[in-house]
Amino acid sequence: MSGIQSIFSGAVAAASSLPIGIAAFEGGFRTVPVKNTTVAYYTLRIMAPSSIVPVAGYTFPISPANVRKEFTALTNFYDVQGGAAQNGVARYIDEYGNTPVIYTLEGTTGWKLHSTDNFLYTGMQSIQAVQALLNQYASLNAQQVQNGLPLFTMEFYDYFTGDYWQVVPVGPQIISQDQSAPLFFRYRFRLVGVRNLSEAVTESIVDPILNVLSLAVGPAASQTISGIGNIVSNYLALP
Repeated sequence: MSGIQSIFSGAVAAASSLPIGIAAFEGGFRTVPVKNTTVAYYTLRIMAPSSIVPVAGYTFPISPANVRKEFTALTNFYDVQGGAAQNGVARYIDEYGNTPVIYTLEGTTGWKLHSTDNFLYTGMQSIQAVQALLNQYASLNAQQVQNGLPLFTMEFYDYFTGDYWQVVPVGPQIISQDQSAPLFFRYRFRLVGVRNLSEAVTESIVDPILNVLSLAVGPAASQTISGIGNIVSNYLALP
């Protein structure tokens, strides 16, 4: 027993000399519950040139099933002849930094009405709305290029993590259906980040959907009827 006690005493003494975070493991690994106070809310917006006033917006009715955020560390290395202490090879590093992010969003708009957009669109109408938004962005900028004017920009707001980026749709933007759930429309959007934004635009006049979510039921219903009609008509007017 004395041998075991001496081993235990030595382990305790060693643990006491460790940093606080590591020494805490002396009592065994454990966790502490953390309450989630954030909202899984994701929005795309088209912004007018040199303005903080959005032209149009879209809120995902269901949180994307997969939000992939990636960036590339632009670093190159070169191996050249080295000395004996380097085992014959010396390595040199060129570091440039990290690129802006690239987002890949995958998910479904479902089939039912959803509270996220205040029960405005069915899943089918919602997938049509986001397609209309992407087409509107492309159409607006085609007109700007023809007239030699500054381009409209698109912004992506991830309210769950607090990430806000100016983005540009790049490559195939996919809308698909599957026989396993034929009523569901699935999407896969690829958005290339241009620059990090300090915050999301919160003007009350810009996003009627977001405004409605912050109101009581009575005012929300009346504002929905009077304010959202313009957005729906704009979506329907687009190809």
